[in-house]
Amino acid sequence: MFSWRQWLGQALFYSLFFGLVGYFSSAPVYQRYDHDLAMIKLSLQHAGKTLGECQIRSAEELAQLAPNMRIAKICPRQRSPLQLDLLIDGLAVYSEQLDPRGIHNDGLTSVYFRVPVDSGKIDLLVRMKDHLEQAEFPYQLKQTITLKPAQVLVIDFDDQGKKFTII
Repeated sequence: MFSWRQWLGQALFYSLFFGLVGYFSSAPVYQRYDHDLAMIKLSLQHAGKTLGECQIRSAEELAQLAPNMRIAKICPRQRSPLQLDLLIDGLAVYSEQLDPRGIHNDGLTSVYFRVPVDSGKIDLLVRMKDHLEQAEFPYQLKQTITLKPAQVLVIDFDDQGKKFTII
């Protein structure tokens, strides 16, 4: 049988434990960034263009190969890196050349970047080229946006429409 002291000790211990759990469930207040800031997230996946041209083998080349290796058209697998830039009010916030994934550099290139910015009116420019030999940026989004405090703006790339989208 438990004595009244043991019951009191147990009640005191559980009260202290639940009090600490209750306190730390709501305090101290965690603040990721200031309330007057907004967040811009650049999140996309895109495959660069393949490097090189497809080659067609001649009949003599095909005859020299084993029957299971006779493929007339050989295309390279390697993809070009992406050049991706994010400019806010004319200042380069993000500018990277990103290599594709995969053992043979033949996969998608993935980007996730976020930056807190002051709320208010900003001039946004996102541009990308998906082949190293391109002189200009074929994919661009230029827009003036008014951001509210604590607003999150997500920029994605639509592969079907070949354009940047703001979510």
